[in-house]
Amino acid sequence: MPSTEETTAEPAKSAPSAPPGEDKGTRRLLYFFVGLLCIAALALLVLLFWLLRPKPEAPTGAAEGYPVLPVRSLLAYGGNLSDTLNKPLGTAFDPQGNVWVADTGNGRVLEFRADGASLQQIGAEDGPGKLISPYGIAFDPANNHVLVADWQGGRVLIYTSTGSYVSSLPNPAVDPRIFGPGGFHPYDVKVLGGRIVASNPNGLFFFDQRGGVVGRWGTAVPGTGYAQFKFPDAIAVDPALDRLYVADSVNRRVVALNSNAIVQWTSGSPDESGKLTGFWQLPKGIAIGPDHNIYVVDTFRTTETGVGDGYFVTLSPEGKLLSAFGRYGDEEDAFSFPEHIDYNGDGLWAVADREHGRVLLFTLAPLPAPDDNNQQMYQASFDRGPFPNPVGPPMGPWKGTVVVVHKAYGGWILLVLLLLILLTASWLWRRHKKRNAPPAPEAPKEPTGPTVPEGAKDLSAGFDPEPEGAPGGGTPAAEEPETGP
Repeated sequence: MPSTEETTAEPAKSAPSAPPGEDKGTRRLLYFFVGLLCIAALALLVLLFWLLRPKPEAPTGAAEGYPVLPVRSLLAYGGNLSDTLNKPLGTAFDPQGNVWVADTGNGRVLEFRADGASLQQIGAEDGPGKLISPYGIAFDPANNHVLVADWQGGRVLIYTSTGSYVSSLPNPAVDPRIFGPGGFHPYDVKVLGGRIVASNPNGLFFFDQRGGVVGRWGTAVPGTGYAQFKFPDAIAVDPALDRLYVADSVNRRVVALNSNAIVQWTSGSPDESGKLTGFWQLPKGIAIGPDHNIYVVDTFRTTETGVGDGYFVTLSPEGKLLSAFGRYGDEEDAFSFPEHIDYNGDGLWAVADREHGRVLLFTLAPLPAPDDNNQQMYQASFDRGPFPNPVGPPMGPWKGTVVVVHKAYGGWILLVLLLLILLTASWLWRRHKKRNAPPAPEAPKEPTGPTVPEGAKDLSAGFDPEPEGAPGGGTPAAEEPETGP
């Protein structure tokens, strides 16, 4: 009987290993994300410590809830108390966070660091760049320029950031009659959408970079109509919301416009028969603060408490009255006829405190709600229109949208980024472990009996292991064919 050959089971195949280059790249990516996670965690920790730092208490003498927290007063140039400021009217932060001051009574502009260190003065020396009565200050980062509105000098002077005189506007080719009978006497200046806008007694004038006039908002003479202005001392721009706000001082109102010269709303109203009729007394400063809210300086709004009422009034972009604060007095946290105000975008404010001869740098605690009397007066003189006619030609679109991330949201954004980094690092780690895990042992196979070699005849075919008649039965054998006799 032919023998059969037995074969053993094939050995288990090992799982293919990841290519060395791919495994090395995965490890590098994992290390990168782990490092990024550590940096993000450290940044979050620093942010939490900063947010939970002890807040300075309001100075002694301030009413409960008074929000003004002084940082320092800028009183003199170069630390020399004999070179003090004289009736400063304007102030502004440059893109580097330095503080510029229109030292109006001394006919010069000063630059300070936020820590109070003096940096430079411009416009004090005789020559083409000599200042007479500087007021509003603005910056043109695209050209590295500083612009100063000189209201008695009748021009806007342009300097480099290091103080060198460049030019002034309007340029000599501009017909002075375009400014009306009163001429050009700018109070404030801003850079907006590649143009320069300056406030004048009869409205706003827009200039190109060469000093030519490209538009006017207002009329030839000052007036009280909604399309007119009367000695607007300050302007603020918010390109992100397509807004320009005007402190229309002698009309005792604040006006919100868009780039198409359409009035969005007004608050306050002009005098009637020499008497106040609205909410504002003399708005002379205006700036954009956190959450696009508007901060207005009402120079004649004196109060001794400064909680729910006071020099500083906060409005929403829609014109809603949000807060009023700021008291009169000689303490460091009090003011006397404040003028222009500015915000550095990171919690620090600057205001030109005219009669105290200083610029006060300060932060703000939570703001108090306006008192009921101010709420009623404000609502009585608020007007949302409609205002069908524009105040001048369109000056848009205003480019250079400004994105402001308030510090209250900064922590949440950082936390979300931290979680995303953590999830990515976790996924990479699991992927790395899976690729480098040893192959699992293969389960032993059950014996399958002898294997018939290929090409051999299977002798078991038709084999009956149980003979006929044996217990369990069997398959009957085929009968022998009968043979003939």
